[in-house]
Amino acid sequence: MFHCSIKVLLVLLCLLFFHFSRSNNLLIVKPDSAKTTKPEDKICLEINGTLTFNGKKLDGLEVFVYSDGEAMDAMASEVNSKLSIKFIQGRFYSLVIKKKGFVPALIIVSTQIPKEVELRQMYNLNFEYEMIPEDNHLNKEFTDYPAATISYRKAENKFTISETYNNYIRKSLENK
Repeated sequence: MFHCSIKVLLVLLCLLFFHFSRSNNLLIVKPDSAKTTKPEDKICLEINGTLTFNGKKLDGLEVFVYSDGEAMDAMASEVNSKLSIKFIQGRFYSLVIKKKGFVPALIIVSTQIPKEVELRQMYNLNFEYEMIPEDNHLNKEFTDYPAATISYRKAENKFTISETYNNYIRKSLENK
């Protein structure tokens, strides 16, 4: 049941799209149409990531961002795999990171914040992700699952990467 739920979530999230602008690997959420942009839209989260393999930074990455049924253009990362993306509050996003010779990485981001929490600042989250080579000995059933999930944790008053999910996916990848 849990595997089926994750696959359904993955399919639904991959169907969501939106438009972004790029500038030196900085993506700022800019919805395509005026009907989806509201004056009350607020940028609430900036994630800064570095993608590596065997501890070395990778360049030449392609990053695709999807959200709430609106498509965004692709961004090519040319500078040592560093990327920075800003997100509008109250949406669900999926990031697909690709590099030739590696399994595409899917990162799920939720910018849902409880109504009782007043947004007084833009939150920042830094991460490093080790890309998985296509030629690997991992459980192939799990290589297309999200690599990570990011969401707001009220108790900590910050956005975090789910350690519970990360531990689950790591164990699943290693079990054949």
